[in-house]
Amino acid sequence: MTGATGQGAVVTAGTLYNNASNGGALDTVTGGTFAFTDANAGTGNKTVTVSGATVTDGNAGGNYNVTYANNTTSTINRANLTVTAGNVTKTYGQTATLSNFTSTGLQNGETVGGVTLTSAGAVSSANVVGSPYAITPSAATGGTFNINNYAVNYVNGQLTVTPATLAATLTGSVNKVYDASRTATVGTSNFLLGGVFGTDAVTVTTTSASYDTKDVGTGKVVTATGLSLSGAAAGNYQLAANTANGAIGAITKAPAVITADNKTGQQGQSFPPFTATISGLLGTDTPSAVTGLAITTPATNTSPAGSYAIIPGSAIATNYTLSYVNGVLTIRTSRGEGPDSGSLGEQENDQNEREIRRNGPKLRDARIEIRGGGVNAGQ
Repeated sequence: MTGATGQGAVVTAGTLYNNASNGGALDTVTGGTFAFTDANAGTGNKTVTVSGATVTDGNAGGNYNVTYANNTTSTINRANLTVTAGNVTKTYGQTATLSNFTSTGLQNGETVGGVTLTSAGAVSSANVVGSPYAITPSAATGGTFNINNYAVNYVNGQLTVTPATLAATLTGSVNKVYDASRTATVGTSNFLLGGVFGTDAVTVTTTSASYDTKDVGTGKVVTATGLSLSGAAAGNYQLAANTANGAIGAITKAPAVITADNKTGQQGQSFPPFTATISGLLGTDTPSAVTGLAITTPATNTSPAGSYAIIPGSAIATNYTLSYVNGVLTIRTSRGEGPDSGSLGEQENDQNEREIRRNGPKLRDARIEIRGGGVNAGQ
């Protein structure tokens, strides 16, 4: 008797008889125990042993001598095994470690020791553009399993590359001449980027920048906003913040000119109030931006008729470098006699005014009047 996969015992030699003592029924062979001699897969070359068959002959099998023959052409099919690469996320500039995988379909508690995992995205220079990259598994090995017993199906995983984070700080200097605004001009050279990989081409641009105040000073805090990245490698990075600030600003004083206005007086009488015109004030600045102005003359009301200097000076201005132009005081006699009222002074004042208007942005003139030792502003 022999056994085969999917079958019971089969009589391969000898004859079963119709049993007269059993009503002429044909004797039968049933049951039996079948076992492969090893557990490994194979096609048409596996041995199956058989034993313990039951003979039904009305005599408890006593009418037959039963011998057993092995089946040597049986088959053990390979089991299906799926090996899947684990997904990985890394930051641009890092080298990925590929080691994670899962397996399904292993039999009898068997294990897989390792799998070869490869990905174009594993290298540190793999770009964010192109992510995710395939992680390809192959060559399962090790552990307790025998790969010859499995039909292995490999399933790719994904490697995702995320942008590296850069910190932008301000460096260098940002200088300008006072213009009554907080606007600052910041260039790419004023940014220092921390965390750039290798020689990647990446720079920072800004939509706007400003000083902490509009006033003259050094070590002023400059704040740049609306930061963004540009350059061939910009896609591999992101900014930690879209603003940056640093005490790199300096605003120097703008020029302004104080010109004493020409005046006419008479001997023996008080002089008219001395006034001056400030040329070069910027923005919304008013004459109050200038303090401490003194306007003097060497003449007195008893001086002879003639032309005398009206001298402005001693003024202080936080945001302006001041220069001065004298005016002319013309003293006439009580009869109204005296020299021509200072065509020279008027020419000097006119020339100065033309120079200031050419050289200063958005310049305005403001008049300061000196009366009784005080300073009165007027337009």
